[in-house]
Amino acid sequence: MTHKMLFINIILVFFITIILDLLHKYFFQNQLNFIFFTVWFTIIIAIITTTISYTPFPIISKLIQGMKKEWKTLLGILILASVTRFFLLGVYPFVTTGDELRDAGLNGLYLQLGVTKDVFGFGSYDGYGNFIPLIAQLMSLITGSTSLSYLIPSALVGIASICVTYVLGRLLGGKTVGMIATLLLIASLSHLHYSRTELLVIMDSLLSVGLLLTAWFAVRNKIGFFLLGILAGFCFHFYAGIRGMLFAIVIYFLCLFLYQFSTLTFQKKLSLLHVKKIFLICVLIFTGIIIGLGPTINSLSNNILFNRVGTTTPLFHNSPFLQKSVSEKIAHVSELAHKSFFVYTFENTSTHFPYKAPLLAFPINWLFLFGVSALILREKFTRNKLSFLILIAIFSIPFTNEVLVNHVGADHRLMSTVPIITVVAAFGLDALTKRISSIYRTPILALFLIIFMALQFYAYFVNRLSDLDYEKTGTKEYTLQMMLKTAKEQSQYEKTYIINNHPHNYDFMHYQEKIEFLLYPQKGQVISKEEFLEKLASRSLEKGMNSLVLFEHPISDLIPYAKLHTFSCYENYLLPHYFCPIATKQPYSFYSMSTSDYYRDSK
Repeated sequence: MTHKMLFINIILVFFITIILDLLHKYFFQNQLNFIFFTVWFTIIIAIITTTISYTPFPIISKLIQGMKKEWKTLLGILILASVTRFFLLGVYPFVTTGDELRDAGLNGLYLQLGVTKDVFGFGSYDGYGNFIPLIAQLMSLITGSTSLSYLIPSALVGIASICVTYVLGRLLGGKTVGMIATLLLIASLSHLHYSRTELLVIMDSLLSVGLLLTAWFAVRNKIGFFLLGILAGFCFHFYAGIRGMLFAIVIYFLCLFLYQFSTLTFQKKLSLLHVKKIFLICVLIFTGIIIGLGPTINSLSNNILFNRVGTTTPLFHNSPFLQKSVSEKIAHVSELAHKSFFVYTFENTSTHFPYKAPLLAFPINWLFLFGVSALILREKFTRNKLSFLILIAIFSIPFTNEVLVNHVGADHRLMSTVPIITVVAAFGLDALTKRISSIYRTPILALFLIIFMALQFYAYFVNRLSDLDYEKTGTKEYTLQMMLKTAKEQSQYEKTYIINNHPHNYDFMHYQEKIEFLLYPQKGQVISKEEFLEKLASRSLEKGMNSLVLFEHPISDLIPYAKLHTFSCYENYLLPHYFCPIATKQPYSFYSMSTSDYYRDSK
């Protein structure tokens, strides 16, 4: 296929996408549109495959040939990544609650039930596209309405991000850097946590490296800008955090183009041909973005793009900040920027992952800083465009994802940078040890990595860093988890009542979401003790459906008709009992009762 035919195919796909967008907007935006999604996604795969198949990418061919020779290394990485991501998945973290259950699980169920009709719309608080719940909904066809519907995809995405990180590290500094980077990422506490919890967040770690690699390839072949545009548009279907990487790439190409234009102008070599090349690149990127966005373009708005970033108010809409003087604004932004960058190394994170620590553990944080210096000072830095791109990304993303949203320390918003900063740390370790004799260097590096990874895995799996939030609440979260597990196993009941008796309160939004999702297809309701006893006494439940009643603390009127479920917690010298709170040795329990059995036995 000639370049002319390829461009004709691109134009054809562009206009087909426009037609799909118009049909979606005027006829199918508020209807179930899985057929539209299937058609659009098929077109995306077809044009990407065609473009890659008929466009020469010598660097990719060399990379593939090199990786074929290293298949044993890659297989080892894949096995280690898979074991650490799938080990005890669904058991640890044992408690299932929070954003991950709603964003992927419950919203995926809403897609299945038709409550959410538009696949190309946006999810909760407009922070992400519906492709996240769509992935979970498709997985639920195998796993059912369980947390595994989004935990398995999370683990798979985490593994994929580790594999592409090897490619990025290898391109930046060779096989050694690629190997070190993947091992550091496999042992990363934040990456481990999100690979086992939040599909929404861990997806950023895969997309960000994909964007970096595609941008780097685009510099070497203009048609790569089309692929970059498709991936950029595709990113809008996922978490808003990935848009920081898009901003970094825009800065990168602006710097490259300005440098080229200024150099050509100074040398008096600037011609109309160069202007045409820039125009062609812009057309390719724009065309790719429109195709990658697809019908989601109809759901984009100022609110989605700028005004809302989860539960926080962006800095440029924050009243206290806007009332400051210019000098005060500069000082405030500078302080936030300083703190946001050092979230990589010394500033503790504050959200989602309960373990409050910098993204890079000691001594990797110092290796990262050394790696940044080594990248800046490396020979032929100005010609090594990948180094330049990586540096722009690690400096700009904290600004867009934390400073501008006025929330420094939000680890989930920086997950797109975690694979990249581990590559930089690996580059630093490689540069630091290069002068050591090869006889000693390999065993020293191996010993260092083995010790570091062993300590990281021990801290994560044995000290249960993902469970720290529930240490304060004691058995509350674990009791509810066991209640719902017990109710789901008893499919003969059509409805489950959870009595909200003091001192625990299950009316919180995340508990309501958890009950609705994990009990499906049963119905669940949180009800006060007084209201339930009144319904029971009036016999209003007798003629209704057979219901299961769950309550945590003894209720004298119900104890004679209820079954006690007790769970023992004791010390285990190998692995903790993940279904028990941290450092808890006392058992916990709850009661279950059938309304039908109650009315029968009370006669």
